[in-house]
Amino acid sequence: MFVTYFLLLSSLGLVITTQAQDCSKPAGGDNMGLKGDDILLQTFPEGKKVTFACDVGYVTAGGSPSITCTAGNWTPLKLKCESE
Repeated sequence: MFVTYFLLLSSLGLVITTQAQDCSKPAGGDNMGLKGDDILLQTFPEGKKVTFACDVGYVTAGGSPSITCTAGNWTPLKLKCESE
């Protein structure tokens, strides 16, 4: 019986640890790019939050500039940039 519980708990541990996945470099929308040192990275760990900024000549027209790596995918980017 102890062996059964041990195997069950071990299996659950493997499932939990395999869910965390890195994300590839996020693609921004039109007229924007990553801010800070994040522009140098190619992969991003689970839970990493990155921020976008509008390119020169464009201003923020609303929406959040930040997205988060969750289970190997980025949350939706809502930032909108428009020409000045």
